[in-house]
Amino acid sequence: MDTFFQIPQDVVANRSQSNGNITGPQPLIKDMSAADPASIGFAVLIANWTGQGGEDYAGAAKDQLDFLEFSVPRTSDGAISHRVNQVQL
Repeated sequence: MDTFFQIPQDVVANRSQSNGNITGPQPLIKDMSAADPASIGFAVLIANWTGQGGEDYAGAAKDQLDFLEFSVPRTSDGAISHRVNQVQL
């Protein structure tokens, strides 16, 4: 399990630097895909749920969710784009 929890710890510890030192809504990792960074969210949520220390896993998960909800382009009927720079399904 140590290897499993090392992944979300590394991702959360480095996410702001990966994203240009921003705060607030942001993907877990810098990527042009909206879905790929979110796929790490499961591990981040499990790390938070099991009380893994050292990082703000809940805050990172909320920032990822807010990024998907408010920053990623959507189609006219509300579908979330797979790409962050243009609507693409």
